[in-house]
Amino acid sequence: MVKKPSGVKVRPRSTRQIRIVAQAVREIFSIPPGAVDVVRFLEMDLPRAGVDYQILGNDEMGDDHGRTYPDQGIICIREDVYLGACEGNGRDRFTIPHEAGHLILHTGVSFARSSNSGDHEWYQDSEWQANTFAAEFLMPLDEVIQYCDGPQDIADRFLVSYEAAEIRWNKLVKEGLLPRDRARKTGSSGRSTPFVPLG
Repeated sequence: MVKKPSGVKVRPRSTRQIRIVAQAVREIFSIPPGAVDVVRFLEMDLPRAGVDYQILGNDEMGDDHGRTYPDQGIICIREDVYLGACEGNGRDRFTIPHEAGHLILHTGVSFARSSNSGDHEWYQDSEWQANTFAAEFLMPLDEVIQYCDGPQDIADRFLVSYEAAEIRWNKLVKEGLLPRDRARKTGSSGRSTPFVPLG
């Protein structure tokens, strides 16, 4: 069975277009090289741009790790996901820029699941676009090219899950931005180092 897009149909955007937006956001907020402090990004950077965030309990969020209301400028993060991001969990760290991606890319979009979910191309899919934004934001192309020789290097440098690092690596190879034979080490543990905030 072929996997279909899971999000809402939105304006088409290419990986390259999303990459440019993610790079611009990094520049606007002066994000330094290496692992992004996603909690600072949520709590300090985004509010300076007029974004409100809420940490909500599991009872309010249910299975959703995050929710975004682009037209209201609100990002909601489930409490356990927020705590996981604070503790350096790669999956939870990815959720915050994923939701920021919705906010930045999807103004004017209703995220109520509708009958058109999955009835569109990947590049028109809200979830694919938000995932692509988060990957580009957390694992910038220039740093991957300069410092990483495989998925484990990506996971270690950017404090993301091995799964996210491997998807990122494979996508860049497929795009022709990394040579197929470049990976000298791919790691075996599949785990990244926990994020430890400085200061």
